[in-house]
Amino acid sequence: MKTLLTKKGWNQNDIIQDGNSFLVANGHLGYRGTLEEYGADQLVGLNLGGVYDRSGNQWREPIVMPNPFLLLVEADGKPIQVFKEKARHHEISLTDDGVFHRRTEFKDIMIESERTASHADDRLVLERFRLIAKKRLAITVLMGMDPEIAELAGPHFKSAEYSIQDNRIRFAGETNEGKKLFESAVYECAENLESVGKTRLKLSKIVEKGEILTISVTSLISETEPFDPVANRFEESLQASRLAFEKKLAAADIGLRGDAAAEADLRYSIYQSLILGDRERTRCISGRGLSGQTYKGAVFWDTEIFLLPFFTLVDPRVARNLILYRVKTLSGAMAKAEGLGYKGAFYAWESQDDGSEQCSKYNVTDPETGEPVRTYFGEKQIHISADIPYAIEKYIEQTGDKSILDEGAREVIEECARFFMSRAELGEDGLYHLNDVIGPDEYHEGVDDNAFTAYMAEETLRFALNRTNDEDLRQEIARYLDHWYLPKPNADGVIEQFKGYFAKKDSTIEELRSSLHHPNEYWGGENGVATPTKIIKQADVIALMALLPHRFSIETQMANYEYYAPQTEHGSSLSDSMYAIVGARIGKTKEAYEHFRKTASIDIRGASKQFAGGVYIGGTHPAANAGTVLAVTQGFLGLQMHGGEITVDPKIPKQIKSIRLRYVAGNSIKEATIDRDGIKTIKEVAHD
Repeated sequence: MKTLLTKKGWNQNDIIQDGNSFLVANGHLGYRGTLEEYGADQLVGLNLGGVYDRSGNQWREPIVMPNPFLLLVEADGKPIQVFKEKARHHEISLTDDGVFHRRTEFKDIMIESERTASHADDRLVLERFRLIAKKRLAITVLMGMDPEIAELAGPHFKSAEYSIQDNRIRFAGETNEGKKLFESAVYECAENLESVGKTRLKLSKIVEKGEILTISVTSLISETEPFDPVANRFEESLQASRLAFEKKLAAADIGLRGDAAAEADLRYSIYQSLILGDRERTRCISGRGLSGQTYKGAVFWDTEIFLLPFFTLVDPRVARNLILYRVKTLSGAMAKAEGLGYKGAFYAWESQDDGSEQCSKYNVTDPETGEPVRTYFGEKQIHISADIPYAIEKYIEQTGDKSILDEGAREVIEECARFFMSRAELGEDGLYHLNDVIGPDEYHEGVDDNAFTAYMAEETLRFALNRTNDEDLRQEIARYLDHWYLPKPNADGVIEQFKGYFAKKDSTIEELRSSLHHPNEYWGGENGVATPTKIIKQADVIALMALLPHRFSIETQMANYEYYAPQTEHGSSLSDSMYAIVGARIGKTKEAYEHFRKTASIDIRGASKQFAGGVYIGGTHPAANAGTVLAVTQGFLGLQMHGGEITVDPKIPKQIKSIRLRYVAGNSIKEATIDRDGIKTIKEVAHD
């Protein structure tokens, strides 16, 4: 067992970030890295993935279940909490078996705990809590479920019933949308526990110096029917979870020989990605994973461009489910397109369980006035319907699994192609253009001929041409492809991000930042400080070249990297990994390494944006974490996979001597060792 992340000392200002950084999750449930004495004000959260609810006219968001790990300690009548008494020593950590650890020493008592979201049974969350007396004390511990739930747009339970039987506390709730959810927690202790109301159990005891009190909690969350976990099985459940997660990690481990600090950040990013994979359900991964309700728990293009290639490499079954989620929500995408007057499938920019568009027209607020700011993400970021077919094709290419086409993926590709043909406009030049769109750079809205969108849409048409069995559709696609507009490099080799971009005002990121009236001001939109300038939010043309390297020469990639790098604010967590990939490919390994380290540490150091305008957007960054792996595999290694077999074109930074990579190939886990000269060894390390 190795430590992935540790932090010493307690600071009230770090509570929210610690909750993100020390998250435990299993793809179905996530529990934030909080302490047992915390409550709703400290954003304690047992987050349930894929189940949504709307309260009144507020936005729809995922459910947070009651916290079963509330433990309040008193010693000789005095509260023992980090809020009430200064700790002599405090330390929290995550280990690579998926377990959160706490150790807090007060004057008279020591508190230790360990917690996980089970990877053996993803309905379970587990915690063991220990009190070690440093002298003779009268101890009282109040434990149980906390009915005060931290919600951004709640309340979400229109009914909530609690009951106690023996050492079990049960919860039965019904959401505003009529979804019934159940939670049952067993509290195991060698001492007698007394019921207090319907949500608490109490332990009272005189303890001697050196005596240890242990409380174990096993909580099961059910979406179907009440079900109690079997008592006295905590240790067995914990060990089963540890073994299951260690198996997951064994298939995803990457070693960076010669760079221990970078390897540590990378392993943490792998952890944060792995804990979001669901092998059993066709639910998708939201923009903030299981760390909270930010972004309405919605699914973005992040899944296809960053997370899906990660899971294709280390757990293709999860990757397959991510694609099947888009199959399941195709009807919602087709309804959106029809509602806007188009054919085919226009996928939601912010998607939830049924695929309907959850993106509001006012996604940000003015931080000074509190007034909502009109944005057009849901209507104009049409590249989402190209990102999904791209991901499907990459999955098939890498795994060789064509069967997914007959399970609905072919129809997804066809309907996305129909959408782009319906959305395109025939220009005076006789070519089809995609106008009034938003590319990955969200600061510039309603632009024409965005290069990323145009090229990715054309790729979708090509995919559909090759996959469809509909001859009429094939002929229609061929006609559009013959007249599809693609922005070309200018005399300097630079592709204009969108029509008119080159005429925008020259500026610097520092100049724009100094002109802000408020530090949380949104840079884009109609009146944003970046809108009249060439300053962009994130990789756009560079993202295109990261995804479609075969379409552009190294010289073209170099010219565009040099041109756009100074203009890119990296105001999105998705940006640095794209620059790392392209930077490595063109030989700028020093800069690629810097971008890699930045994206790898985003949830360790909490350096990302916390607000868009006046709207809180904090939480973990799954796409950035998965992007860390892509920076290594696609960037430093130049990795390509075809049917489980890999080739590499290494561009390894000087800090790293060699890279040890594990990946799934068919039914086995393989390990490759690669240095600057190429692959040195490949061996099978496990067989499923």
